[in-house]
Parts: sequence; C-alpha cells; structure tokens
Amino acid sequence: MCRLKSREKEPLAKLKELFAESTTGIDRLVIIENRWRFWIFCTVYVVFLVLTIFSIGKTLQNHFEYRDIVSISMSEGATLILPAVTFCNLNPMKASVFCATQQEESPYKELCEQKGPMDADAARNFTRDILYPYLNRARYLNDTLNSLVHTKQDMVLNCTVKGDNCLDDGWYDAELNERFGVCYCIFCKKYNATKISYSASNLPVDGLTLVMDIEKNEYLRSSLEMGMIVMVHRRGVRPDPNEDGMYLAPYMTTYIGIEMRMMERLPAPYKDRCVKEWPEMWRAYLGPDNTYFQQLCFMMCSQRAIEQDCGCVSEELPPFPNMTADQCKSTKQKNCSSTILTDSSYRSLKRCDCPLKCSQEIYKTSISRTGWAQRLRPGENKNELHDRALVKVVIYLESIIVENITKVPELSDATTLSNVGGFMGMYLGLSFLVIFEILEIFVRWFIYLYRRRRRAKATGGKSDVVRLQKPTARELKLKSMKARPKQELDSVPIWHIMRQSTVNPAFTAAERRKVVRYGYFDSSNWRSAYDEKVGPFNPVHFHRSLAPVSIFH
Repeated sequence: MCRLKSREKEPLAKLKELFAESTTGIDRLVIIENRWRFWIFCTVYVVFLVLTIFSIGKTLQNHFEYRDIVSISMSEGATLILPAVTFCNLNPMKASVFCATQQEESPYKELCEQKGPMDADAARNFTRDILYPYLNRARYLNDTLNSLVHTKQDMVLNCTVKGDNCLDDGWYDAELNERFGVCYCIFCKKYNATKISYSASNLPVDGLTLVMDIEKNEYLRSSLEMGMIVMVHRRGVRPDPNEDGMYLAPYMTTYIGIEMRMMERLPAPYKDRCVKEWPEMWRAYLGPDNTYFQQLCFMMCSQRAIEQDCGCVSEELPPFPNMTADQCKSTKQKNCSSTILTDSSYRSLKRCDCPLKCSQEIYKTSISRTGWAQRLRPGENKNELHDRALVKVVIYLESIIVENITKVPELSDATTLSNVGGFMGMYLGLSFLVIFEILEIFVRWFIYLYRRRRRAKATGGKSDVVRLQKPTARELKLKSMKARPKQELDSVPIWHIMRQSTVNPAFTAAERRKVVRYGYFDSSNWRSAYDEKVGPFNPVHFHRSLAPVSIFH
C-alpha cells in the first residue's frame, strides 16, 4: 500500500503552526474559525496590549526618574564615641601683646593709641576692613600669629572626661581660623578611644567638662562681644562656625546634649549624587588627610573662581595648596573677590560640583544654661579667680539611641522588573518564559526557511516533495455533479458509489478544512482509507470537519 507524501508548507502556514503548538493566548488568533470571534478576540487583545504598553511605559518612566524615599529606623549603638569639639575665643588676639610688638601694622593706631570702647558701627567696619585682612596675612606667619593669640594653656583651666583629667596638651590640635585667630580641637586626631566611648551612660557627669578663662582684660577695643564659641562636629571635618557654632557666655554653665544620627544617601543617578571621596577636579587643591565635606568644597570652589577671575586669592577664605596667586590687595581685586563671595551660587550645585557625602554623621544638639550662685575661688590661693571671666561647658551624649536616616530607591530594579512582569501577566497572560518561547518560535521558523531554501537550491528549484493541492468540499461537489446525472446524485447514497468498480477505495481520504490542528494527530499527514480503517482510531468520529470523499479516476 503506497502512502502519499507530505506536502510542503508555505512559510506563513509554518509560522502559524509553530505559534499554535507553543504559545498561549496568541494561538487563539491562529486557530479560531469563526470570523466574528476572530475579530472580537483581536480587538480585546489590542486593547490589552495598549494597556500593557502604557502601564509598562509609566513604570519605566518612574524608574528612570530615580526617585528616592526616606527610611527612618532607630537602633541602640553598641559603642558610641564623643565627637570632636573645637573651641575659640571671640577675641582673636591679645591686646597687650599686639600693642607691644606690632607697632608698624595698620590696626595699631586704632587698637593701641586710642582708649575706650569703639562705636558699634566703627568697630564692625574696622573688623571687616582692617582686622580680618591682618589676621589672614598673619596666618601665613605662624610664629607671629601664635605669639598674639590666646593659647590653650592660658584659656583651659580644667578639663575632665568621665571624671578623668584631659589637660594634657597632646589631646589638643591648634587650627588657624580667619575670624578667631587660632582655635583648639579636642578629640580631633589625638585621643584615647576607650576614654571617650560610651555603651550605656548618658549622664552629664560622664561627658566632657571644660572650664575656661576668656581673658577679658586682653580684649581688643573692637571686640563687641565677650565669650567663647564651641563647635561639635565630625572628626576629620573642618568645623563651620555658621552651622556648628554655639556661644558660651561668661559666669554661666552651658549643657550641650548630643544625639547622633546616621545619614545614608544614594549616589548618581539619584538626585543627591552623593560621593564618598573628593571629586577628581578638586584633588589637586587638597592637602594630606583631608576628609571630604561639602562646605570645604564650596570654599575651595569660591577660592578657585577668585583666583581665575580676579588674579588673586581671598583673605576671607582658607588657603589651599597649588593656589599660588597673591592675596587680593588692590581695590579692583577686592571688589572682584567680594562679588564672588556674596554670590550664593558659589555655595550651591549650580556652579560648584560639590555634592553631599554618602555616609554622614549628624549631631543634633540641645542647649541649656544655668547661672552661677557664686564666683569660683581656689581656696586659700591668693590668685583669686572671681575677678576673671570664666565659662563652663558640659558636653555629653543625651541618648545612646542612634537614628538611622536612609534614602532608598522608590523603585528598585527588582521591583520594576516585577511590575513589568505583573502587567504582562495580568493583561496578556504572558510571562518571560512565554516571551522566550516566542523567540524560540522565530528561531525555528528561520531555520525552517533556511533548510527549505537549501533544498530548493539542491533540486535546481524543484522540490523533492510532492505538492498535493487538497480540493475543497465545494470543488469536489461541483466535479461530482458534472460527472453524473442530477437524479442519480440526488438518490444514490455515497456508500453505493464506493461499492462501484470504478472507485478505488485505497484513495478514499478524509477531507479536512484548512485549519491547523494539534493534539490528536499532525495536520500535515495524509492517510489512506485503509490506514484510517485499521489504525488505532478513526478521526472521522472525533471532529465534525472530517467528511468521507471519493476521488474518481
């Protein structure tokens, strides 16, 4: 018994068959027979496809805007360490020493030859125009400045931390300041961590206690205020009096309670664009062991702008390495530098690439003060202290609970991917596995086209597969009506026709509609009547589209 060869499928038909075999949802467009159902399904599918594209587009838009949200949590610090503390006298230098050694300097006449306090407006103008420029010039001559200022030995009368003495000079670091001359920092670089670490106590008595003499008899005529300024700040960071400064009044005890916060920001492309180290463009102007912080970066940016635009460096800003220009002296240079210093854009990200630091310790302080019932006296010592202006400050950890402020992405990569998959599954019934299947279908289809083309070339353009054009039911019926009388067609059953000697039963085939089928059998196989009869099942009994047809010869 001979078997008819399989017919070769057209490329589009093969693609439909592959989709029907593998995909879900999309296969409905391939196998639906009813035209109305087909267009209804197409409309619904297009609507859901548009909704999916719109939802995914909004999700991706929100993701690439790189928004962040703030997460706040509280944790108990296992071991907390007191921050660095910097203190300065509001009077930048001793009047007696200056008048005795600096007769040739410009402030000498106003400060030493005249007596009595200055007028408030005159004092402010003198400080801005004469005194501050002189202090900035003196900073480059450390020996001169150190001989004029209030020293740590003169000011600090008593120091205790956890009840232990901390008067040792090795605990203090001197730092030049353009406003206050020389300031002193304790716990900046040289300290004993075990002495200033805390695990449970938050009592003022266990904190840092300083008793200082402001040396009021050495104040300049131009000094309008009397006292000390103290700044609590991170180690390795230059303190800013405008942000960190707290003023101490004489004859009073000031209590400064500290709460610690940890701030974690996100780097670029998020809006903070935080950094962990100095940006590359500023490293050439840095000295050794300089920790990055934003305010110092803004100062460096302003100083560089003054150097480039004015041809000098400002006396009001700290000097930086590799800035070799002279100080601004002429009126034109001073006006130029003043214009830049008063421009707020040089203290923002508009002009200066000075982002925030990613990980930053923030100290929240609370201040309270008490007056003294009586002046301090050293017992029987003749050198009484009650005539001296003293200040006392107590700095302690108010709580050992650390507040963690963390910025996290509003839409992380995992959340965005999950949302995209959720929209595809909800509207279209697709998953990433189905997308992979669709890609695999096209790969198989291209392989099929490639092999088909190679077979065509090998046979000289003639396929080695017999192409059978399966006639439709209408064509078979018209052919039968032309071959036989009408009355015979109307009255003779098909089984009588099949018993005739002119009909070869071996070529009786089951005609099928032009629909790709899958499941029970491959739609590309053509079986003879004999095969259908003796096979494991008869497709005629399983689908309404099968009908026996006689092929006449």
